[in-house]
Amino acid sequence: MGEDVFASPTVFNFSPPDFEVPREEGVLGPEFGIFSSLTALRRANFANRVVMNPAGIPPALPNRPTGTQIDFSPWIPDASNPDLLIEVLNWLLLNGTMSSEMRQILTDAVSRVPVSNPLLRVRTAVYLITTSPHYQVQR
Repeated sequence: MGEDVFASPTVFNFSPPDFEVPREEGVLGPEFGIFSSLTALRRANFANRVVMNPAGIPPALPNRPTGTQIDFSPWIPDASNPDLLIEVLNWLLLNGTMSSEMRQILTDAVSRVPVSNPLLRVRTAVYLITTSPHYQVQR
């Protein structure tokens, strides 16, 4: 998140290729070299900035001359039906692996957002999914 997407120091990207899994001697897990309690908080803050802030990521030369925003318009029509919205996002962001418990929590949260604000309904669902452990752990 804090690295320039076009300036990776190696062909292994920014991940340290020989980082061992904590308390698992000899088991390599490069992702553990870049994920910590600090980066977990940074991920949530980053998701909030990109999803909830209409301005998204501000411009930065030379690689982001216009900034970066998410176009939520494809999901606005689904916002009036929380079950449908969550199912669409489940397949888009979680490859259909959402647990029934998570689905219920998301349905409750999205249903609390006024139906008159479909953009906020979509943003709420996307934010909650992208900050969940289900999203952050690849299965």
